[in-house]
Amino acid sequence: PGAGQWYYGSRSKAAAFVGVEAASWFFHINYQGDGDDMTREFEAFSRTHWSRTSYQYYLKEAYGVTDDDQLHEPEISHHLPEGNTQQYFEMTGKYNQFAWGWDDAARADGVGFDADSTNPPDTAMRITGGATVPQSANRNTYNIMRGDANKKYDRATRILFVVMGNHLASAFEALISTKK
Repeated sequence: PGAGQWYYGSRSKAAAFVGVEAASWFFHINYQGDGDDMTREFEAFSRTHWSRTSYQYYLKEAYGVTDDDQLHEPEISHHLPEGNTQQYFEMTGKYNQFAWGWDDAARADGVGFDADSTNPPDTAMRITGGATVPQSANRNTYNIMRGDANKKYDRATRILFVVMGNHLASAFEALISTKK
């Protein structure tokens, strides 16, 4: 961008297109970097406050199995990947079936469980919706953190549209101006 304008002699238009290009890439890289930093933060938060062991303990006590792949219950609609992939981090915060994996999860009536306590979950702890979904401040915090990171990535993507628009505008402006 700006090369065609420079070629036909318009230094100010060339500078404007180059300036938009430089600013766009600066903001894209900045937003992308912020998103990456925030992703590392929410993943670390998840590793601290969400436990596959607690989730598996919940499954064992409420359904009799430790692997959600073995279940065909309507409330168990997703299967947790083995590794800490993007999908893993999305699912643990997004879907209610994983709510008992959060370290502060408790029903609205205050009933919670700890895998090492005498208060294990039972079939009444099955998450079928509404009041049976345990509440977790850590889950809420995590979802806000993920949402904020995704907003940064969305901004970085939108800036790429500015870059593409600048390329097209520069090309068309140079074409039209050189034809005159």
